[in-house]
Amino acid sequence: DLALGDRANVSGAVSLGGAQLQLKFVLSSPGIHGNPQTFVVINNDAADAVSGVFGPITATPWASVIVNYAYTGTDDTGFTADGNDIAITVTYTPEPTTLGLVLLSNMFLARRRRA
Repeated sequence: DLALGDRANVSGAVSLGGAQLQLKFVLSSPGIHGNPQTFVVINNDAADAVSGVFGPITATPWASVIVNYAYTGTDDTGFTADGNDIAITVTYTPEPTTLGLVLLSNMFLARRRRA
């Protein structure tokens, strides 16, 4: 569960310079996660700037990831960011078999409604 993920607490400037952000997803209960979910991954002190960006992020086939380099707000763990923090937002997509079942059930329901 990403809510149990790591957050780096940093004092001083953060220079990313294309660093690789490696994400490891562990689904303890597939299919019950909120969508999307946001998590602060770098808690930077308010005094020093964040410069640069991460290199390309490879997401799994069942999730896409967007990085916010100046996140303000409360993430899904309850952490409140001040705008000088880095957060990722993960959007889960159904597995192909789950997606296929949803499409088939929708087609079945549509046929029943027409009858």
